[in-house]
Amino acid sequence: MFTLRAMEAAELSDAQWLALADFLHTVWPNPDLSAEGRAEHRKLAAMGRPASEVITIMSDGAVVAAGQVFAREITVGIQPHTVLAMAAVAVAETMRGQGLGRQIVREAFTRVDSGACEFAIFQTGVPGFYEPMNCRAIENIVIDSLADDPATNPFHDTHIMVYPADVALNLGAIDMLGPGY
Repeated sequence: MFTLRAMEAAELSDAQWLALADFLHTVWPNPDLSAEGRAEHRKLAAMGRPASEVITIMSDGAVVAAGQVFAREITVGIQPHTVLAMAAVAVAETMRGQGLGRQIVREAFTRVDSGACEFAIFQTGVPGFYEPMNCRAIENIVIDSLADDPATNPFHDTHIMVYPADVALNLGAIDMLGPGY
């Protein structure tokens, strides 16, 4: 039995942060970062972001899928926007193909559907996963004007996507006004 929960990041206990970090370590191992270090990093990052939430799917008391969302102020050209940032969407390897990732993403997108955020913007290496959920890749230049090198794209994945697919973005640069996620 799977249980989906969306929790405000500020309400997670240290044990819940550690369980999330342990799970993420199984998906994206990092020998240079302990589970405790990863938990602390994710917790500190989440606490500094408005409307920060962690979405999990649990099975038998263990995290088997997760994602994090928060509101982010950006500009497209010179127009300011409040967008949904989505990060660290992951599913345990043994649980893939059961629609858990789709459940995490659909739950995340309810923040856009409700009007809490104008649209979602995120990075991915697997655009085909998101396209059936009304997302599209964008070609805009993406920058972080607050970085030491503002012209560098703050994202590292190969595709930057938006939800919903029909969001009207001009071709101006997208300034993330902070680091990638």
